[in-house]
Parts: sequence; C-alpha cells; structure tokens
Amino acid sequence: MTVSRRFLAPVVLPADPSCSVLRDAAVDVGPDGRITYCGPAAAAPPVPDAHPRTLLTGILAPGLVNTHAHSPMTLLRGLGGDLPLLSWLQDAVWPAEARMRAQDAHAGMDGLHTGAPARAEGREPER
Repeated sequence: MTVSRRFLAPVVLPADPSCSVLRDAAVDVGPDGRITYCGPAAAAPPVPDAHPRTLLTGILAPGLVNTHAHSPMTLLRGLGGDLPLLSWLQDAVWPAEARMRAQDAHAGMDGLHTGAPARAEGREPER
C-alpha cells in the first residue's frame, strides 16, 4: 500500500468500537487521504527514510463533526448575555445578525482550532 504521510504520536485514539487507546502509535495516510494503517509504531509497515513523517507531541484523534452549528453567532458572544432567551434573540441577536455581511458571518465559521473541521450550519449566510 502506498503511504503519503506517516503521523507518529504518543497517544492515538482511533475511535474504534472498543474505544482503544494506542500508545506510541503510527497512523499512515494514503494518497487518497484514507488511513492505511493505525497501530503500534513498532509494528507499522516500513516506509523509506525520506518519506514524510509528522512527529506529534499530543493526542492524535479524529476530527469531530459539529452537527448543530450556529457559527456566525460566535461573533456575537456576550451580546445581551443577561437577557431572557426571547429578548436575547429578538432584541440582541437577530438585529445584529441582520446587520452582518456574508464575510462577517464566515469569520466565525472556522472550526479547525476547536477540533471540528466539519460542520452542518443551522443557517448558512448568503454569499
């Protein structure tokens, strides 16, 4: 199997049915972006020395999918936080959202830094 990149990490959480925790593990990714190996680094298939490797110092885990996102609202954090729900929506959030431009709303949509590289938006702003 062809490997495009090998990731080495002290801890890998493969998200398998048995909730495994792998120590000193390797994850190989093929040219199509699919994982070709996930397991102990000592048992990983050999790859040439010149092959790209990424040595991680933390936990390697799959990215999460946020299935109920209102990402543009991250820009409105703290706005009317002391109001009851309906007042907060009607008097603070909805008027502020109405003034947002598409580029404003998209600024709140980066989930990579939170571990959620994919999302399903509640309301996608017009582009």
